[in-house]
Amino acid sequence: MQILNSILGYAADEPFDSALHDLGHADKVEYLTISPEDTSRRRMKVITNKGTECAIALNRDQQLSDGAVLNISDDRAIVVLSLIHIYEPTRLLSISY
Repeated sequence: MQILNSILGYAADEPFDSALHDLGHADKVEYLTISPEDTSRRRMKVITNKGTECAIALNRDQQLSDGAVLNISDDRAIVVLSLIHIYEPTRLLSISY
């Protein structure tokens, strides 16, 4: 089991964006998909999209969010993917005159 105890940075920030781009081409980026309700949790067990079992144990001053990089090396990266960005609901507005 991979133990993840800190947020290293965010996928859109340097130097992570270029490193994740390169790892992505080699199919070495794994995603932890979490619901918006779980972003406030600091401890949980989850499985990446590639089957890696992970235990998240963050400090109280850190909170999970979309794009959080929890692990990065030459062999693999583990990044948080929030469900809100996958299935963003459509809102309908009805106007009557």
